Amino acid sequence: MAETYQELQKLNDEELIKEYDDRAKQTDFQPDFYLDELNRRRQDRLTKQIKNMTAFIAVLTGVVTLATLVNVAFFVRDVLT
Repeated sequence: MAETYQELQKLNDEELIKEYDDRAKQTDFQPDFYLDELNRRRQDRLTKQIKNMTAFIAVLTGVVTLATLVNVAFFVRDVLT
């Protein structure tokens, strides 16, 4: 069993789930400790994905803004000539 936070973090998800399953058979087991760690890891992965998507959307917004400005410039040039 992982006694410290550092030991717990060293376990991969599969090891953590196995530890949870092994300990779930005990009557004095507190499952929240392991489930909270699994949920925290899942939330960390989702947060990283959302940050990546946000950066991608920001880049796309810049590209669309630039394309719009170029389109307006061509329109104004055509109107004035």
